[in-house]
Amino acid sequence: MIILAYLLTLVAAVVWTVRHRPVRPVRLVVLVVGVVLVGYVIKTTVWPLPAGAARLYLYAAAATLLAGLLIVVALARFARHRLAAADLFAPEPAADPRTAE
Repeated sequence: MIILAYLLTLVAAVVWTVRHRPVRPVRLVVLVVGVVLVGYVIKTTVWPLPAGAARLYLYAAAATLLAGLLIVVALARFARHRLAAADLFAPEPAADPRTAE
């Protein structure tokens, strides 16, 4: 399951890179190549599905990921107003250079 964390990190890096302009083509290409390579590794590791108990491990991992995703979506939906009111990500006011010691 750790390889899925790498894949999700790469996808998040691609999204962050695209949203924060200017986009450097080299960085974007490297990230997309990383997504493709990690996706290929996951595909060749999982497909074809193994026989016996190993198949159950994959199903258990998929169920765990799905449950985690549902929890995150539910918390985001029902606690959106609390997240918006939180000052965790609020920018700190800039220090006045005249009063800095």
